[in-house]
Amino acid sequence: MDEREYLKLDEFQKLCGLSLVTLRRYVKSGKLESVQAAGRGHRILIPRDALDKLRAAPKSPPDPAEAERPSRNETLSGPKPRWRVGSHRPKTDPAAGA
Repeated sequence: MDEREYLKLDEFQKLCGLSLVTLRRYVKSGKLESVQAAGRGHRILIPRDALDKLRAAPKSPPDPAEAERPSRNETLSGPKPRWRVGSHRPKTDPAAGA
């Protein structure tokens, strides 16, 4: 490895405040620089200066697919589910009973 100072994933997590899952996702996507000195499946090391790069990175714009989603309070168009169309009780024929 070079002369840079490296931190373990949990040490880096304490400094930046992101969750370990998020950091692993960033490493996998290439958003966060990392090294695995012992090969795949071993300890992930992140250079200390990656913290500055992570803080300086602009926030990504919101996903357009997310913006098109209706809120929970809005009703969706389309047919109503069968359980909402009629009553919950099965209809009985008064002529067939008795």
